[in-house]
Amino acid sequence: MRGHTRRAFLKKAGVATAGQGWKFVRYRDGGEYLYNLVDDPAERKNVVGEAKYKKNRREMVEALNEWFERTGCEWFKVKS
Repeated sequence: MRGHTRRAFLKKAGVATAGQGWKFVRYRDGGEYLYNLVDDPAERKNVVGEAKYKKNRREMVEALNEWFERTGCEWFKVKS
């Protein structure tokens, strides 16, 4: 994730981060979504449960949690 633009933002219902062609969303109810924005720019296929994308999810979660730590906003850290 280094060297690429990352954005993390808070939404009323959850949190999201995007970068390197991926977007990860986690809602307060625990629902998670991972989208490959290169292959699926319309965000129609949630690949969060697919084993081959486990590393991508972990990297996005780490990026999101780093942002929370850097900004002091710890109220919604995502479990790896």
